Formats: sequence, C-alpha cells, structure tokens
Amino acid sequence: MRKRHPVIVRPPATWAAIALAAMLFASACPAGAAATNPATTHPATITQGAGEPATTAPAATAPASTQPALTASCVPNANSFRAFDRPSDGGTGILVVWGKPAEEPEGVKYVVEVAHSKEDFQAGKFKTKEVSPSPKILASTKPNYFGYSEETKGLYYTVITPADLFEPAQPGPLTELRLKDFADQHVITAGQLKRALAVMAALKKEAPATGPATAVGSAPATGSAPATSPTTAPATKPAPAAAKPPKLTPAEQAEREWYARLAAYLATLDADAVEAETAKINAAPYFFRLAGKLGDQTLYVARDGEPAVVQAGAEANLFKWGKLNNLVLALIFSAIVVTFIEIAKRRPGLFIRKIGGLEAIDEAIGRSTEMDRPVYFIHGSGAVSDLSAIASVNILSHIAYRTAEHDSRIHVMNQDPIVTAVSQEVVQQACTRAGRPDAYNPDDVSLVAYEQFAFVAAVSGMMVRRQPGAIFILGYFGAESLLLAETGSSTGAIQVAGTDAYTQLPFFITTCDYTLMGEELYAASAYLSREPRLLGGLRGQDVGKAFIMAALLIGTIVLTLAAAKGWDVAWLRGLLKAGN
Repeated sequence: MRKRHPVIVRPPATWAAIALAAMLFASACPAGAAATNPATTHPATITQGAGEPATTAPAATAPASTQPALTASCVPNANSFRAFDRPSDGGTGILVVWGKPAEEPEGVKYVVEVAHSKEDFQAGKFKTKEVSPSPKILASTKPNYFGYSEETKGLYYTVITPADLFEPAQPGPLTELRLKDFADQHVITAGQLKRALAVMAALKKEAPATGPATAVGSAPATGSAPATSPTTAPATKPAPAAAKPPKLTPAEQAEREWYARLAAYLATLDADAVEAETAKINAAPYFFRLAGKLGDQTLYVARDGEPAVVQAGAEANLFKWGKLNNLVLALIFSAIVVTFIEIAKRRPGLFIRKIGGLEAIDEAIGRSTEMDRPVYFIHGSGAVSDLSAIASVNILSHIAYRTAEHDSRIHVMNQDPIVTAVSQEVVQQACTRAGRPDAYNPDDVSLVAYEQFAFVAAVSGMMVRRQPGAIFILGYFGAESLLLAETGSSTGAIQVAGTDAYTQLPFFITTCDYTLMGEELYAASAYLSREPRLLGGLRGQDVGKAFIMAALLIGTIVLTLAAAKGWDVAWLRGLLKAGN
C-alpha cells in the first residue's frame, strides 16, 4: 500500500504582509497608548458648590466609543447628599440619601464609600457599597423613615450597616493557647486550666492519624513497559483497620462531660464578645462619599472641587416611632374600657343586649328539676389554656350554682384531665356558695375518655340510658359536634350549645334549641355574673368594635374617592397601618 504524504498549504506572501502592517498600525495608534496610560485611570470628580451645577474635572477618563459619557447631569446634587441615623432601630443602621439626577444612563450605578475618617479616603482604607437605581430604593417607599412629603419621591436611599462592612474579628477554635489566655484573664482558674489541658491532650491522642492509608508505588514513566507487566505493577498495601476508641472509665467520662460544658461556656463568652464588638463598630462615627459609576467611568459628588464628605453615626433608639399610631389607638381603647368599668360600678344594671342561650339556662335547669332528670354539661376537646375552655368553665360555675339551688343533679363530662380537675373545683365551690356543700359528688365530674370518638360513644350511651332533662354542650368541638347534638336531641332534652369553631355552628344551630355563636361564648361570664369589671370590659370592647367597623366603612369610602379623584392619601394608610 502506498504511503500518502500530508498536503501543506502555505498562505500567500500578500496576506502575511497585510497582517504585519495592521499590527504595526495598531501599536502606533495614540488611542491605544492613552488607554494603557495609568495616569488617566483615576476617577474624575464633580465640582459642585451650594446650589451650583456640577462640572467635570479635567482628569475624567475618556469613555469608550460604545459607552455613553458620564456627565455632570448624571450625578446627584451635592445638597441632596446626606447621611443620618436610621430611626426606630437598635443602633445598627445609617441611612444615606441622595437626590435623583437629571439623567440616568442605562447601566449607571451609585457607589457609597464608607471610611472611619477623611484621611482613610486618601489612603484607600474604605469600604464600598454599590446601589443600582430602582423604584424599590426610593425614599417614598419608606414613610416610616422619611415621611409622606412629595420630596421623598425624588430621593434614593440605602441602609449602611457598619458591622457588615467592617466585620468584627471572629474567635478561633479552642486551643491550648486560647485556654491559657482565658486563664490569664481570670475567666477560668489554674485548676480548671490544668484539667482542660489534660482532657485536650487525651483527645489529641485519640484523634485518628491523618497520613495516607495506602502506600502506592510510583507510576511508570511515559514510554515505559506496559502496565500489564508484572515487574512494573504498583505494590499496594491494604489500609489498616480503624482503631476502636478506648473504653473510658467513669472518671474519664466525667472529665469529658465537664470539658464539653466548659467549651460551651467559653463559646458563649466568645459570642458575647463578638456581639459587643459588633455594637461598638455600629456605634462609631463614619464618613461617606458618593459617586456615580458607568462602566470604567466614575464621577464623585463634590463641593468646592473636592469629593463631598458627610458624617453620621448609628444610635440606639428607645422608642419605635413607626408604631406610635398603635400606642395611641391602644390608649384610646383602654380609656374606653376603663370608663365603662367605672360606669358599671355606679350603674349595676348597665344595658347589654339579651343572649337567648344564656337567658334559657334557668328555664332548662327548672324543667330538668320538674322532670326529676339530671343536667348534663359536656366540655369540648380544648385544653385548659384555650379561650373556649376557660369560657365554658365560667359558665359551668353559674350552671352548677343554679343546679344546687334547685336541688338537682349535674353530670360534667370531660375529655381533658386538666379540665376535669378544674371542673371538680368549680362545681364544689358552686355548691358551697349555694349553701349545699353536701350536693357535690366527685363522681359526677368525670374524665370520660381522652380520644375523640371514644368520648362521643360513651357520652351518647349515657344520654340514651339516663335521659337528661337539659344538656349544655360548650367549648371547642370538631367532628363530634353533630353526633353529640343529634343524640341529645333524640332524648327530648333542652339543648344549649356554644362554640368558637365556626365550622361546627351549622350543626348546633340545626339540632339544638339555643346556640351561642363565637364571642357570645366569651361574653357569657360577664353576662351571667354582672360583675362590674367584666361588664364594663365587655361594653368597652363592643364600643371599640363599633369604632373599627366605622373606620373600615369611612376608610373604604375615602379610598374609593381618592382613586377616582387622584388624591394622595398615603398618610391615611400609614396612620392605620399595623406596623411601620
């Protein structure tokens, strides 16, 4: 077979000469020399006096042909550039504000430079934060910082957290040297240092070796014998089995546990030190400069030919002014409640609208007494900390008192053991108040079952067997509500139900004679006891709710008119905002 030689294609001499000429022309071009001259890479400065237009300093970098020039109209006015403490915080932030310039070329950014002193700017010891113009950084988006004036719509802002720029030094791992430092600072005693060093030395001895587990022979050099040759195969030793940790004596184990607690305590001290250092960094005064940046062009906001420098520091604020509206409304509602409490003390017959389910309690107990049948009180599935359980216990006190007065018997069925214990005390005290302590029977207040449907099955069986004359179903209920109410309805008893679970109200309404809906359950204790503090509090809350309903109605009308007429009512939204 004939051997074929490769074909070599040589470029014509003409193309080589053209390429060489182009290279020589590019190297001799003045623009190329200016682009590499370090003297022209310094950022330019905007010279801006009080109220005067900005002018470009002669040291400005020549912009590239594809990039728009960064002119004086592209940087903010020096009078709008300022910095001050961020209000309503713990002394962690500084607000830097500047006005929108007349022009904002696409891609422009604002650079905020932060330093400890003016001299640090000259020495290059400063930190920077770049901010891109966006509607999100307008001062009008933060009325809790800047208010609701029209001026805020033309201002940009950024938040500077000094500790994020000048980060505090983080403590290193716990070593022998750091333990000795803690001992020198009298954080730990000499005896504790000795114990800690002993445990640390023991831990180091138990640490696994960090060397390679296998010894591999050198790889064959390029061009050597094939790898399949038995004389060049690498000699590999199997990795040694990991050594089991030594079994510790009880004394050694106790020392390890003590050392772990000591290390956790020292870590807490380190965290406190870092937190204190962070607060110190945030509390220090800082100096700020502002510049516009577009590609490789940088123009500073300046006064009298020098970059403008402003100073500010963060301070801890004891009062969060953005929530002043919440405080005012809370004081108004508190004053209304206190006023009605005083009125209720002077007028015990303070009017409260009638609640049918509570008015029917005496009727149900009297009917049960006439028929010589027991009264059933069924607690819901809520724990003793639930509002519905607390409200039902208050109602139970009144029902047990009236039952003892009528010389009738009450059975209280519970699903929660804590509610059972509370109910026993309540019924016993009610019988004592009625002058019938002998009417209390501990077996009448029982824990029926803890599980939901086991409780329903047991209570439904007792209803059918004993045929109560009155049944009170009060508290929080789930799917068992309909089963209990329907079984009670089949016995012919008067049923009064109440719950704050709105999903179960339809079942109670259709199967019970009376139903306490929502907050009527909470109002029952004040309604039944007529105690002035409870009664005045209930009346005051009703007035507060009426005020809120009126505010919603009026606010809806005002905002609708504002949208139609173009009114600016941002202050109204801020006035009623929950958290600013």
